[in-house]
Amino acid sequence: MPLQPPQRWNARHNPHLPADARAGTTNRLTVIAVVLSLMVGASALMAGLAFSFQRYFECPIEKDLRISQ
Repeated sequence: MPLQPPQRWNARHNPHLPADARAGTTNRLTVIAVVLSLMVGASALMAGLAFSFQRYFECPIEKDLRISQ
């Protein structure tokens, strides 16, 4: 059930469409594109965090190894 009737939605946001036109149509391609972009973004974020934490914890060890030699 929509929050607003299509006539009211189209009058406010789609004035170029007829009043009884279907409002807010989204196809599967849009949903798939949003899901894929969220997956790519989340993967990039996790990879960046993993690399940063790895370097953060490796730097003191490398420094200690250089001092001990």
